[in-house]
Amino acid sequence: MRRLAIALILIAAACNRAAPPPAPSLRLGLITGASGPTAAWGDAIRRGAQMAVDEHNARRRAKHIDLIALDDQGKPEESALAAERLIHSDDVAAIVGCDTTGRSLAVSPICERAQIAMISPTASGPSLTVGKRFTFRVCATDDNEAVAVARLTLERLRAKRVAILRDTKNDYAVGMAETFTREFVRGGGTIVASLDYVEGDSDFRAQLTAAKTAEPDALFVPGYYGDVAQIASQSRDLGITIPLVGGSGWDSPKLLEIGGGALEGCWFASGMRSGSPRFVDGFRKRYGTEPDAANAEAYDAATIACDAIAKAGTNRLAVRNAIAATKDYSGASGRITIGPDGNARKPLAVFKVEGGRFIEMESIAP
Repeated sequence: MRRLAIALILIAAACNRAAPPPAPSLRLGLITGASGPTAAWGDAIRRGAQMAVDEHNARRRAKHIDLIALDDQGKPEESALAAERLIHSDDVAAIVGCDTTGRSLAVSPICERAQIAMISPTASGPSLTVGKRFTFRVCATDDNEAVAVARLTLERLRAKRVAILRDTKNDYAVGMAETFTREFVRGGGTIVASLDYVEGDSDFRAQLTAAKTAEPDALFVPGYYGDVAQIASQSRDLGITIPLVGGSGWDSPKLLEIGGGALEGCWFASGMRSGSPRFVDGFRKRYGTEPDAANAEAYDAATIACDAIAKAGTNRLAVRNAIAATKDYSGASGRITIGPDGNARKPLAVFKVEGGRFIEMESIAP
C-alpha cells in the first residue's frame, strides 16, 4: 500500500510539471452609449463589434477573445470611468470606442497614459488623434467629410447658394460648418445665411424662416440624426422644398423613423458599406436589418483590434503596433490603411434618401 501511495504521488507530481500554465485571457473592451442621447449609435456599434468578435472566434478558436462592453450613457465622465475599469480591472488588451469625438477625447488621455490602444469606429473630430501614439480611428475625419459634402452640393446638386443651420454646442457640427464653408466658397458657392441652435432645442422655425427668406438652393445641417429629423419636418411644414444636406451625423435608421417623408430627396456623405457584400449579407441574416455606417465601422474597428490581439496577445504595446501597421484592410466600410497620424485613409460614400431608404449613389476617394 505504501509503494502504491508513493507511486501515485510521483505520477501526480509529474502531471503537474507537464501541465502547461493556463493561457492568458484575451479581452477586448468596448465603450458605447447604449443609453443616452445617441443610443441608436451605441446599439449599432455594439452590434457591429459583437459580430466581428464572434466571427473572429469562429475562425480562430485557439485565440478566443472576450468582448467586455460598457455603457457610458452618452456622458464623457462615464466614458472615462469605463476606460479606467476596462484597463485596470478587466485587463483588456485594447479598447474600441467611443461613439462621438467628445467622449473619445475623455478616454484618449487615459489610454495614452496606460499605453493601451483605443480605436474609435465613429469619432471623427480631427483633434482626437493629434499628437497621440495609442489613439486610432477607422472613420473619415470631419474635415474630409465636409469637403465631400461641399463637392456633393456643388457638383451633384448644382447648388450655388446655401444656408447653414448648426448646433453651436456640438464640436462635430461646428467643425463641419467651418470646413464646408471654406470649400463651398472656394468652389464658387455663396453662404447666404449662417444660423445657430443649441443642443436640446426642439423648435427651429425661427431659424428656418430666416433661411427661407435668404432663398438658398440647399440647406446644410451638420447635426445629429434626432435634430436633423425635426429640422427636416419643420422645414417642410414651412413650405421649404429645397434639399437638406449633411454628413455622417445623419446616418442612423432613427433619422427616417423620426423624420419620415420629410427627408425624401435629401443627401448626406458617410462611411460606405457596399465594400463588403459578405458583411452586408451576414449582418442582414444575423440581425434582420440592413447595416448602417456605425454597424460597418464598428465591425471594422473590432476586426482590426481582434487581429492585432490574436497576433500580440496581452502585450499592449505589440497590440498597438499591430493596429498601427494596418494597411489595405478590406473592410465593411471600405478599404482602410491606418496612417502615421492614427487616421484611416479610406473612401466615403454619397447617399440619397429615396423611397424611405438610404441609397448609396457613389463613392468618393480619400
